[in-house]
Amino acid sequence: WTTNYKKFLEDLVSTRGGPLADCVSLHTDKSVDFRLVLSKSGADMSDEKLMEVLKLKRNTSWKNAHLFDPHGNIVKYASSADIFDTYFPLRLEAYQKRKEIMLKSLTQEHTTLENKKKFVNLVIDKELELVGRKKVDVESELEDRGVLRKGGSYNYLLGMEIGDFTSERVEGLEKNAEKVGEKKRVLEGKE
Repeated sequence: WTTNYKKFLEDLVSTRGGPLADCVSLHTDKSVDFRLVLSKSGADMSDEKLMEVLKLKRNTSWKNAHLFDPHGNIVKYASSADIFDTYFPLRLEAYQKRKEIMLKSLTQEHTTLENKKKFVNLVIDKELELVGRKKVDVESELEDRGVLRKGGSYNYLLGMEIGDFTSERVEGLEKNAEKVGEKKRVLEGKE
């Protein structure tokens, strides 16, 4: 449709005394962008008239508005409000499900970051000794300290690299945990 509309605009530019002095299209694969320069006659037009001349507005007849309803049946709709009334509850339900999925994901991410932060601080503060100990003993101590498993194991903690224990990485971990926690709180506060 953009090719047809571009041709239409170019015809308006080439029309003597037309509403446009120039037209440049700056499209990308994700957006449509026409930059228009009005001629003197175009600048003198009312907004309403300009919308009409540029074909940016049109009336739609509802005499034959047939759509599939949520159950797959074809239904005749008398107005856009009828379509809105039919589909709004469905969209609302979809948004609610999306919110629940996002909250679950943010909660998991926040829990993981908080546990990493707790683990790193335990090691840095020498409250948890790792060197020379059996994995089972370390896991038991982590469990006693309230550090949660992920996927049934502590591999996400015990597999961390030495570089993750530097003060810069710890600060980054704390900032990430704070940022994810804030996103979660904001999402929880939305209806």
